[in-house]
Amino acid sequence: MLYQWGDVDTKYISHSTRKSFMSALYCKYVNDGSIDINATMADLGIDDIPALTDQEKTATIGHCLQSVSGVYHTAEAESDFMHNLKPDQDTYLPGTFWIYNNWDFNVLKTIFEQETEKNFYEALKNDIMDPIGANFQLSDSISWTPTRSIHPAYMFRISATDMSKFGQLMLDKGNWQGNQLIPQVGWRKAQSMVGMQKFMMGTDTDICGGWLPMKMPVPICQTVTCPLDPIRRGEQEDSGWRLSLKGIWYLYTLLTLT
Repeated sequence: MLYQWGDVDTKYISHSTRKSFMSALYCKYVNDGSIDINATMADLGIDDIPALTDQEKTATIGHCLQSVSGVYHTAEAESDFMHNLKPDQDTYLPGTFWIYNNWDFNVLKTIFEQETEKNFYEALKNDIMDPIGANFQLSDSISWTPTRSIHPAYMFRISATDMSKFGQLMLDKGNWQGNQLIPQVGWRKAQSMVGMQKFMMGTDTDICGGWLPMKMPVPICQTVTCPLDPIRRGEQEDSGWRLSLKGIWYLYTLLTLT
C-alpha cells in the first residue's frame, strides 16, 4: 500500500463489483470439472417465472459469464432503466449480442450452488477472502428476497482495503504469495467479439477467459471498483461499491502485456 486516505476499513455494499468475485470463483470449479461452461440452461434445468423461451434455454454458462446469453428476462437488482434497455425476447441468439444484463450475473449464483453443492458466500470466504487475508465474515453477506425473478442477486459488504487485496490478486494473475488461488484455465472467449465486449475486453486474455467482461481485470486498463460518494449524490443509504458513471473514486488495475 503506497498511499491511503480516509477510513479504508469501513465496509460498503458491493453492487456491480460482486460480479468480479463470482467470475474469479468460477475459475476453480470450471478447472476441476465441477462446472461445464458449455452446459445450456436446458441441460441444467434452469428456468424462471415467467418461463424462458426455447431459444433462451440454449444459452450456456459461458454465455452468461460473458453477458451474451440473449435472455432478456427481468432481473433482481435491476432498475427500470436497465430493464428498458433490453431487447425483446428472442431478438438475438445466445452468444451474438452483448448487453449489461443482471439476469446473466444473477443466474450464475443459482448455477454455482447447484453444480458445486456449495453456498456461494461460504465458497467466496474459503476460496478467496480468507486466503488473501480479507476481513470478510458470513454476516457480511446480504440476503435477498426475489420479487422479479427466481434468481436472487448476491450482495455483500467489503472494505477498500479488501478490494485492493482482490485487485492485487488479479494483478498477479490469481496468485497470492505463491498460492495459485484462481487457476488460469484454458478456456478463452470467442475470437469474434460482440458489441461493447470488444471495446471493454480487447482481443485476448488468459485469466478465466475474460468472463464478466466489465468486471474482470485484463491486459488493458480496467475499472475494478468505484465507491459512490454518498454526500455528493445524497444517497447515504445506497453508498457502496459499484461500476458506475456516477462514481467519484475509482480503483484501477493494469496488467502488462507480455
